[in-house]
Amino acid sequence: MARVVAGQGDRSSETTGRADRALCYLRHHPLFRETKPANLETLATRCTMVRAPRKTVLFRAGDPCHGFHFVAYGRVKLYLQTPRSVEKPIQIIEPGGSVGDINMFLERPYFLSAVTLEDCLLVYIPRDAILELIEHESRFALRMLGSLSLRMRNIVDDIESFFLQPPATRLATYLSRLLPANGAAPARIELKLSKNVVAAQLNLQPETLSRHFRELVEHNIISLHNRTIIVHDIDRLANHVPTPTCAVASTCEALSDAPDAASASSLCPVPGPIDPFAPVTLATSRTRGTPKKTPRGPRPVPTLRLDGGAR
Repeated sequence: MARVVAGQGDRSSETTGRADRALCYLRHHPLFRETKPANLETLATRCTMVRAPRKTVLFRAGDPCHGFHFVAYGRVKLYLQTPRSVEKPIQIIEPGGSVGDINMFLERPYFLSAVTLEDCLLVYIPRDAILELIEHESRFALRMLGSLSLRMRNIVDDIESFFLQPPATRLATYLSRLLPANGAAPARIELKLSKNVVAAQLNLQPETLSRHFRELVEHNIISLHNRTIIVHDIDRLANHVPTPTCAVASTCEALSDAPDAASASSLCPVPGPIDPFAPVTLATSRTRGTPKKTPRGPRPVPTLRLDGGAR
């Protein structure tokens, strides 16, 4: 993968032109929309435009953090890397989102890594410039706190939706979030991310993701055309819940999607349908309080030791 250093980017044009482009993006960003024009122009002169091709590593966990990026266009993946060098996606940053702002205020190294999923343009803002803006506009600090709080809430929602729910529900929730705002059916969704990235974001194996896509197609909830998804029934998609044969089957599927438990499903036999009103048959018919007798072999014959004691 290519690598760019945070704060460095395309500096071929003049400083004035770079500041003008940064100012244009800052004016349209919700975080800076209410900033006073004079302060915003000063901030723009401190910004750097970062052009990052697809698969560019913006920073790695442990790198020093002296500012933050916000995404003008493109998508950025934040991820953790396991000791086995497996990337675990934490969040996909869409256009308008920010990267590294939490670390910037903590004055600590990045605790996540970031890589571009497509060609991106980012605006890098150094920490000193943000602190100067906060000194001049106290209300900007409140907007910054609100932005960080919303980011934290979104991360918690992602964990709840994509890690704690059954696999089919994760996919239904993911697609529901991509639906157009008007909520009219049939709705058209264009998947911007690859199948492997979506599967990793939902904490699923790619094969499991494909199986649940087929399930939605078979129920006539969606139809697939390459990366285009047509949602025929939005209400059924929102209420889609898997119907496994039994609780053991659901548990096996969840275990099989864990990175280190690929063979767990072979350890969980799936019985037939369970009747909740059927009488429970005990494993044994012994009367309570009568312990089971264990057959004993012949008692060992004591032998004499040389000192005269028995053994």
